[in-house]
Amino acid sequence: MQAIGLLRRGRILSARVACRFIGVVRIMKPKLRIMNGSEQQPPSEQIPPVETGTNFRSSVEELIPGIRPDDGYKPNVRFEKAQAKSAEMLVRLLIGDSHFQEFMLPLRGTIVVDLGTGDNVSSYYAAIMSGAKGFVAVEPNIFEQTVAAFDKMKQMYQGQTMLLGKKRIQYSLINQDAFSFLRRLPPRSVSVLMNAIDTSIIPDLNYRQAVSNSIQRVLATRGAFISNNSYGFDLGKDFVLSEFDQIHDISKYTHNFQY
Repeated sequence: MQAIGLLRRGRILSARVACRFIGVVRIMKPKLRIMNGSEQQPPSEQIPPVETGTNFRSSVEELIPGIRPDDGYKPNVRFEKAQAKSAEMLVRLLIGDSHFQEFMLPLRGTIVVDLGTGDNVSSYYAAIMSGAKGFVAVEPNIFEQTVAAFDKMKQMYQGQTMLLGKKRIQYSLINQDAFSFLRRLPPRSVSVLMNAIDTSIIPDLNYRQAVSNSIQRVLATRGAFISNNSYGFDLGKDFVLSEFDQIHDISKYTHNFQY
């Protein structure tokens, strides 16, 4: 059984999913002002159009204005390698389930930072399917494999502006650990995605707490934090849980996408 949830500042919406994946997904979003007992929704943010022939790989400075230059900071922390493809689950649900598409709407119009992208592009696909404005892959261990995966995707979709029926978005690839990158970001600037990163991958408690604190600082007002099959990151007690009671078997969503 897989529990999938949407965690916002002030509330968490969750969904339980019966499938072959095991883990927990939560999405965290900054609290919106409450007026007359309901949430005041911010004005919709227009996503810039994609131009034909665009080179979709760009610099992180283009995607995130105000980001600080890399000062070479490296924490004295040991990281274990992982090559889990948990993000594939998000893509399949986004393709095959309208309830989950609504569930992921908080990512729409934001820059998504994926912490620990690994050797595949599923997180990038999930960002596209969620209507994100741009994507940053952050990988400290197997960065060469991350680059190879995106290069393969680039070759497969050369000259195409659409992917899985959605407009492709700009992306940047960063060879850095999570905290070292997050500390460079301006406040309230991005959404954050984390797939299959847990205490076995990052055993250092102080480092995980530093990452958690940084996520809270950089999370955009209209952004979200998605923790998919990731554990050991304490984002505080200002979040309450409410159930999303749809039951799904994602094995029936057999779209032939490649990564």
